[in-house]
Amino acid sequence: AMGNLRITKFGDRLTPTQEEYRDLKRLVEMCENLYPGIDVWYRKKVLSGLDLRERTAYLLYEDYLPVGATILKRGPDAKICSLRILPDAEAKGYGKLLMALVARDLWNGCDNVHFTIPAHIWETRWGFFNEFGMRYIGPAKGKYRLFDQEHYCGGRFADMWANVVQSLPRLIRNVTINGYRFDYDLVMSLHPEHAESILNGRKRVEIRRRFSSKWKDSIALIYSTDPIRSFVGSFQIANVVKGSPDEIWYAFSTEIGCCREEFFRYAASSTTVYAIVVGERHEFGVPLTKTHAAQLVSQDINAPQSYTKVNSDSVMQEVASISTLLQSMM
Repeated sequence: AMGNLRITKFGDRLTPTQEEYRDLKRLVEMCENLYPGIDVWYRKKVLSGLDLRERTAYLLYEDYLPVGATILKRGPDAKICSLRILPDAEAKGYGKLLMALVARDLWNGCDNVHFTIPAHIWETRWGFFNEFGMRYIGPAKGKYRLFDQEHYCGGRFADMWANVVQSLPRLIRNVTINGYRFDYDLVMSLHPEHAESILNGRKRVEIRRRFSSKWKDSIALIYSTDPIRSFVGSFQIANVVKGSPDEIWYAFSTEIGCCREEFFRYAASSTTVYAIVVGERHEFGVPLTKTHAAQLVSQDINAPQSYTKVNSDSVMQEVASISTLLQSMM
């Protein structure tokens, strides 16, 4: 099973630590037997490419130990320059997670993706790359070793992305990234002011006329309604309390985030209401707009009027997975 993951991104405006740079270099140089002089390539090409934002790199930690890394070169015909997973981590699906991060980074402005790989490694790993729409194209122009052919492989980015979207829900199930769970149980729609109040801690109880106590301990993905129209964060449902409007107001009036008149105006037609107690919360560094989410999963998205269960085969599961991918690099 996957452990607690932390993902560090290199490039853009990010500033990883010197220790993270050393860990990235160490993983890359583990391929010295396959690519003699790879340390020179890293020093002259990779570091300058990261500074110029022509390249991006991801470093994957499991329980504080570096277990995988990838380096890519951006552009319409992008290149995966390096992909390294430690043997124990490979069986846990971390290679697929790194490929998903590559796809996320190349989503805008990439037509094709290619890479070169030793022929003997392609023979044993072709199935992994084939899952992302990659195939053997022909012999590579460069030759890094005396007795082993280098293969040139790749495919259309659209095919790669489609495979990433389909595999993500299975890939990230029960995974925590930077200590956060992202296998959401339901999506809840909130007015922007309430969503903001929950995420900044001012509002600790959400009121609904219809809900269920079965959602206690679940994780809710927050959709902020018009005019924000974005997935903005998540929270754990610490408790669900059912009672009359008078009972709920008496118990939670200081935590609901609205005045008495507003509360009873909302609850006026109900004999019972539900107090949803907010536990641990997480605000997204980059909100995912509904329009962007629809583009990423290639489907229309109907946000729930109140809330909806995230079924394993639903478009909301794909949206939740994409949200995870976006936040994993923040």
